[in-house]
Amino acid sequence: MLLVMAVGVFFCPGSAALQSRAAAWIMGGRRWLARRRVECAQFDLNTVQICCLLFVNSQTSRVGSEPIGLLKGTLICMAMKLGFSQESSKHFPAMSASEAEMRRRLWTTVLEIAIQSSLDSGLPPLIFSKGYNCTTTSNLGDADLLDTGSLAPQPLNVFAQSSVSMVLASTQRIRLRIFHLVNAPGTTLTYQDTLQLTRELDGISNENLARMQSLTASSARPTNYIKTLDVCTRHFLLALHASFAGQARANPCYNYSRKVRMEATAMLLSNPLL
Repeated sequence: MLLVMAVGVFFCPGSAALQSRAAAWIMGGRRWLARRRVECAQFDLNTVQICCLLFVNSQTSRVGSEPIGLLKGTLICMAMKLGFSQESSKHFPAMSASEAEMRRRLWTTVLEIAIQSSLDSGLPPLIFSKGYNCTTTSNLGDADLLDTGSLAPQPLNVFAQSSVSMVLASTQRIRLRIFHLVNAPGTTLTYQDTLQLTRELDGISNENLARMQSLTASSARPTNYIKTLDVCTRHFLLALHASFAGQARANPCYNYSRKVRMEATAMLLSNPLL
């Protein structure tokens, strides 16, 4: 819980004392994780959750000096060793519905961390789009996972606490494909591949946008989530079209890439969340 609180503390103005306490919480979490590594302790759901929170804290604060790549690699290794990449209903049929759902949530989180950190570093992710068969999360609230029996997901037109995770998961495979094509050594990305991947990503993203805009929620429409999801998509369109957009002046057949780059850049620069 302390690590969850620490995520937002560094965005609060005038909270120097609380930030100091949050820094101590983060360092305590890192020391705990380091001890488990040294002791070769067996990983579990709690370990993966804490590692995810430490990674998020490494993005929102400047506490400590542990390389982000080390946390990312640790996360992926832990998740795969625990079988998160495999669909629980097929490989672990005796597992409770709530635990299986928690594993799906964690795998989606770990995969998103791997994708976004690879985007920041310019290195290909440590997992391929065909390297897992875990299904996406169900449309459930956190409280639903406390039920030890069967789970009853909310209708898809109702905003639940896992709705954003479900939408992110729907584009993870294609974003992994894009990044491996763009950054993996020895791969060749043709312009036809670029256009095809753009159509696929745009198609899924437009469906997600329409779905998020139609969601009903107890409060206001989840506008900030919509903008965040759009940012995640636009970054990958930029990466996909960057090399071709630079050739547009010499070769007009790449004008579409130039247009995509300009539109994506304008959207990212105008987004108040960045």
